[in-house]
Amino acid sequence: MLIVELETADFDDAGIGFIRIGRLNKAIAKAKNPNIPAAELLAIERKLFAGINAAVQLGKLKPLDPSTLAPLSKIDYGNGIVPLAEVVEWGRDTNLFDFKIAAVQVSKAPPPIMPIRGNGYIPKQSESDRLPRWNKWRLMPEVKEWEAVALSLNIEPGKVKTNRDAWMGAAHPFDEGEEFNDRLEILKKHAYDRTHFPTPCSINMGKWYLCEVRLDEFAAWCIYVGFEIPPELAALAKAATQAAPMVEAAPAAKVEALPVKTPAPVTQGSKLRRNSLDPAIDEAIKQAGSDELAAVYLKLKAMALDEVMPFTGALDGDALCYTDDENNPAKLTKDALGKRLKRR
Repeated sequence: MLIVELETADFDDAGIGFIRIGRLNKAIAKAKNPNIPAAELLAIERKLFAGINAAVQLGKLKPLDPSTLAPLSKIDYGNGIVPLAEVVEWGRDTNLFDFKIAAVQVSKAPPPIMPIRGNGYIPKQSESDRLPRWNKWRLMPEVKEWEAVALSLNIEPGKVKTNRDAWMGAAHPFDEGEEFNDRLEILKKHAYDRTHFPTPCSINMGKWYLCEVRLDEFAAWCIYVGFEIPPELAALAKAATQAAPMVEAAPAAKVEALPVKTPAPVTQGSKLRRNSLDPAIDEAIKQAGSDELAAVYLKLKAMALDEVMPFTGALDGDALCYTDDENNPAKLTKDALGKRLKRR
């Protein structure tokens, strides 16, 4: 395999666990032809782009928006970034490239002397540079889990620090310290609790921290569990609490005039209401390419071992352990899965 060294310029500014996808062909071209003129190198880079584009179209490389880490279109991804882990895995899967991080060259010259002005005070970078833009976020009904945690710590999500070594088995790419990590992990465990998060939101099977929650529900949950949060976020929780009774109280005056409807009996062929397992089962069917029990079960088992929500990573015989909508431990047996698939 060709050893491809990734340099500082190849990494994203915000976080060096991500590679600029537009720099991949340049890095490969330099590794293949280290001593040719720049003009000829550019022509090689253009040819190599076809292979990188093929990897994107096949889903081997999944470009993300540098600001939000949201997935980009397979058509328009030129400014996107890719997790270093994906790049390394793609190189090894193709048996063509072995990506390495180039050693940082440290200058032997002494650091430059910064002039002291005025009374000798040298201002440090203020944390106020990272305060959230609340005029934007208070109007965002749903946010990603990592964005919600950043806001709870009064940090603008677009300025969250990331870790260049995140691809080496880390749970997530963020580098904001213990409090950030703790809150994100706790939110992960509670996000399927319909008592506090009653609104179903977008989920991401591959990267759990990209799942979404309603910001007002998250704010109320933070207060419930005792997290300190900025007043701007607390105001969203208060507004949601005040609005809820108004919605329920509106039809109260005409309740007696409404006809009483008898619920339809549940027949054997009726579908059950959707719950926290359904998105995972949908994804397993998609990956398996069919709804045949054996194929779907194998995909679900792999997801369970990877702790894809709502699974806990534990097995009990053929049963997959997960957390149900009431945040209680539960098990999905192969037999129960078969019954669910028949009802679809």
